[in-house]
Amino acid sequence: MKIFTLSALSLTLICLFSCKKDHDKPVAPPTVPPTVIPTVKISLTNVGVGEIIVTEPTGNIVLDTLGPFTEPLIASLKTAYPLLNITSIQYDTTTKNYTVNTYRSVDLTGWTSLNQASYRVPLMYIPYSNDTMVYTHVPITTNFNALANDFAGNFGFGYGFNGTSLVVNYFNHGKSNYLYMLLPNPALYSFHIPKVPVDTLDYSQMDTAVRVTFIKPDVYSTISSIELDGVMDTADFTKTLLLYQSFYFNSSSYPDLEYPRSSLVKKKQLGLTALGNGNIRGDYYSYGDSITTTLPLTDESAYNLISNQANNFSLKFVSSKPSYYYTRWRNAAINWCIYSSPDSTAFDPQDMLPALKSQLLKTQSLSGLSLQQLHLESVTAFDYAGLLSYTHSPALMQKRRVSSAVGFTKTF
Repeated sequence: MKIFTLSALSLTLICLFSCKKDHDKPVAPPTVPPTVIPTVKISLTNVGVGEIIVTEPTGNIVLDTLGPFTEPLIASLKTAYPLLNITSIQYDTTTKNYTVNTYRSVDLTGWTSLNQASYRVPLMYIPYSNDTMVYTHVPITTNFNALANDFAGNFGFGYGFNGTSLVVNYFNHGKSNYLYMLLPNPALYSFHIPKVPVDTLDYSQMDTAVRVTFIKPDVYSTISSIELDGVMDTADFTKTLLLYQSFYFNSSSYPDLEYPRSSLVKKKQLGLTALGNGNIRGDYYSYGDSITTTLPLTDESAYNLISNQANNFSLKFVSSKPSYYYTRWRNAAINWCIYSSPDSTAFDPQDMLPALKSQLLKTQSLSGLSLQQLHLESVTAFDYAGLLSYTHSPALMQKRRVSSAVGFTKTF
């Protein structure tokens, strides 16, 4: 019997033939994934009529658009940077001046409004009727004065005596609103819901108010303004009352503040301004259950101003850093406010503005640009990013109130 075998040569030929057939097939080119360009989406209301410029930290311009903006500004910005600089430029045809606001290194995805809102509770206009309240058996005292209202938003009142009765005409904003009356001398107050258009309350039913003279740092010589609001319902700010305002009680015979002890007031909102030597101003805001009598105001010892030149600004915070600070720069035509993180304390304003290549400012000179103001602000429980996202988002402000804030302004 013959046994058939394949020679080594035959095996080699078969292999070569097989390999050759495989190589004859076309080879597909490698798949290249598409380039993904990161985007930052913005949607801003209250933009105004001027120019909006958004830049990267490198200075690269990712948006430059002119108003008027009758609709929200919605855009997808092609950038890999999550933190951007945004500048708004407005021109006042009456004063012939440009107002410029720059926010440095901010997360615009959390903003819904370009306007920076106040910490104060929102108080809108409410329709009213003209009603009268008569307080009987009121003694007429030296420096007699009074405050009456049932809503801190749009209120109005006037008063006069009819014998021993104090007749108060006021704006009535609703049948369920308390009418608050304060007689600072002799420090008496009342809360009353009027039942009829001309109602009556006896003086003997009024309660004694708390009197406060604030303790403040020695660098502040005077408290120039004080306002205290009483939030009667934290879910309905139309029930908010004006409890005290220094505008009405500017005599030296009054203390700094008088306010009611009543538990009807759910939250007290205090705002005040103190003035000091060397063109300094201190501001204090609080929203809560109580009123502090010692004001935690800041002074110039909080920082060292290393350079205030338009081409070289630099400062150093001495102890704790504020939540944010801004510098205001001016010349004959430009009023420019730059908001910054306390972690970024040196920059060149004179280089920043031309780098924006603004269409509105292209003919404007920076000659004479100088530092006019330095403002620091510390807001309890907020850092720079969180605070700016909060104050530029009205929906967030409705859910959470600022508990306290301390501001300091130096004017040069």
